Amino acid sequence: MKLSRDEIFYIKEFSAVSGVMPKDCIVDENTIAFVVKEQSMGKAIGKKGVNIKRLSSKLKKKVEVFSLGKDEEEFIKKALPHNDLIEAKKENGILTLRMDSTAKREVLSNRRKFNRIKKIAERNYNIHDIKLR
Repeated sequence: MKLSRDEIFYIKEFSAVSGVMPKDCIVDENTIAFVVKEQSMGKAIGKKGVNIKRLSSKLKKKVEVFSLGKDEEEFIKKALPHNDLIEAKKENGILTLRMDSTAKREVLSNRRKFNRIKKIAERNYNIHDIKLR
């Protein structure tokens, strides 16, 4: 995995503010998504979200923090809202998620966040695509 100059800059800023070194960083138009180890999630966010708020105002962008899981299914369960995942099946680098229609609608309503989750999954779990059923 190669990181751009911007991603390296944001990783250093995140580390300086939170004291946690992120594993990955995805930069979107006005959002930066960081990926940290599960054990470091509380420290990364800070008490009452103080680290996220501080970093967001410093960088003038929305900041999201995702937790790495032991596998792609655990990561997806933590990353998606409401955790209404019925089944996750990986075949040939494609992760197929089965969820109820309400949860699927909610995931698709925030397409940019879903694309960031897909990108994180691709870079950290060798998944080429995520399909919703």
